[in-house]
Amino acid sequence: MGALDFSIHVQVPKDSILILEENQNESVQFSIENENFQILKISSPKGKFKNNFTYLKQKGMFTLKLFDLAGLEMGTNHSLDLVIHYTQCDIHFKNCNPKTSRQELFVLISGERSLNKFVQARNSGVVNWIKKYTETLDLAAKRNQNIFAIITDPSWCGACAHMERITFSKKSVQDVLNNKFVSFRAEEDEYSKLPISGSFGIPTYFILDQKGKMIQKYVGARDEKSFLNLLKTYEKNPNGEEQKEDVDFDIDELKKSLKSTVTIENPKSEGIYFQMKDVNLNGKGSIYISNNPGETIKIESKILFNCITCGNKISQVLVGIAEEKTSGKCIWSGIQKSGGSKGICKSDCGLEFPCGVNPGRAGWEKLSYTYQIPKNKGVYRLRTLASEECADCSGISPDAWGSNEKFHRDNENTIGFIIVK
Repeated sequence: MGALDFSIHVQVPKDSILILEENQNESVQFSIENENFQILKISSPKGKFKNNFTYLKQKGMFTLKLFDLAGLEMGTNHSLDLVIHYTQCDIHFKNCNPKTSRQELFVLISGERSLNKFVQARNSGVVNWIKKYTETLDLAAKRNQNIFAIITDPSWCGACAHMERITFSKKSVQDVLNNKFVSFRAEEDEYSKLPISGSFGIPTYFILDQKGKMIQKYVGARDEKSFLNLLKTYEKNPNGEEQKEDVDFDIDELKKSLKSTVTIENPKSEGIYFQMKDVNLNGKGSIYISNNPGETIKIESKILFNCITCGNKISQVLVGIAEEKTSGKCIWSGIQKSGGSKGICKSDCGLEFPCGVNPGRAGWEKLSYTYQIPKNKGVYRLRTLASEECADCSGISPDAWGSNEKFHRDNENTIGFIIVK
């Protein structure tokens, strides 16, 4: 009935671990490269916790659910690419590498198109659905609220049934749909009232303004957490008191851009400049949401500076907002290797940074510094790079930051996100 449950068994190589969560953010991501299908992770193996990581050693099992979103013809066969993004580390959490695996799935569409037991799911829960579009518009205007509208058919659509039986049955979801939106479930004769054209997958759901103009559109099943996250931006109490965040962002998409360890290579020769991990923005992990524009926050991270090809030049590590013309901070200035630092030095401009020459092996060094976030609302990408052009370590040199367009667009050096509301 449009859904298939299956599992994936994983065997982690000896002397390695699989990162399941980092700072409570899921690290293993599954996707299907076919718009007619959707994959949803139902459960992950139970792991161990250490250093803000939940990790798996040896073996475990993921359970997944595959949905047919398009009502494909019975008896048809489909070959699908299952894409798995994950991070694998050594057992000491020092060498962590993002990886991608592809598995081919062969799917046969079969079974009954309509199962009565799932039709009953439409009446489960206590979401106060309105079934007439004109009544929906009238109530939205009266309450000064946005509209949540959905096209769904759980009688055959597995993703729809999942939303009905699982997501919409949660009290937290019901409270939001009943109190923060006017909720409209379209019957077939009113599909045309919603902003759709041609063929489309279901469930399809929309955020509309009071006049029915589309704000956002989504397709496919979501679990309780991700569904509430996408609604949050557009919530309003009756009579228009807004609960929304003024900045539009998808927290799950931001997480996909982040790596457990960022590696900055030396473009002039073989080898690396440095690696950075365990980035913590004001104690909130690698994504920080601020209601106080322009505030100063504390940033912590670990750095492994090991530029064996730098020729004893003093090099800097800069951190800042990718879209700005200059970096915001210089957090490291030293020769070749981190670890064994002799103390704290102060630059001509007053900034403090670890310094000194390390005669031994490079080691991870913990850094802690303050950073002033932007004063304007928005989603800001926090990045890092190395420089040999910033002699006073002020971190403000355009030559060291803003002139190199590669560092503005390359996700490889993203260490976090700052969301200013």
